[in-house]
Amino acid sequence: MKLSMTLLCLAICLAHSSLVASDVASLRIAHAILIEAFDSGDLARMETSIHPQALGFFRLSQFPVQLTRRSGVKELGPALSADLARFAKTDYESEYLVVGDTGIVLNRVALTPKDKRDKEIDLTYSRLTYVYTNSGGRWVLVSWHNSDAPLKRK
Repeated sequence: MKLSMTLLCLAICLAHSSLVASDVASLRIAHAILIEAFDSGDLARMETSIHPQALGFFRLSQFPVQLTRRSGVKELGPALSADLARFAKTDYESEYLVVGDTGIVLNRVALTPKDKRDKEIDLTYSRLTYVYTNSGGRWVLVSWHNSDAPLKRK
């Protein structure tokens, strides 16, 4: 009896850990799809990856931006993609966490200007936070934040 209870507990723990691992794996895929959509300027994929009322901070904004019917992905996506296209992005570290229906992605990146003559921007080390919710088995971005990192992490 004691052995069967131990085996049952072990089976439940293994099943739970595999569910958590698959949740993290699906979050990784959803995030990669969103980043690729931004990199390629694919508005259709952006729209399916971002909640229509998402709230966050863009790279140099002082105030948060909330998406609405009037200023949604279709309106803001091209400007954001154009801004990001000015940089070559090097990922240094990414962390993924899933708690219930909430997924968090933390990135540390270097943004290097593609055009060395662009005096408006310099090499920047950034910390990026993305918050997702899992709705109907699909991860959608609900919030994001970007801040400068004090130093490049070695």
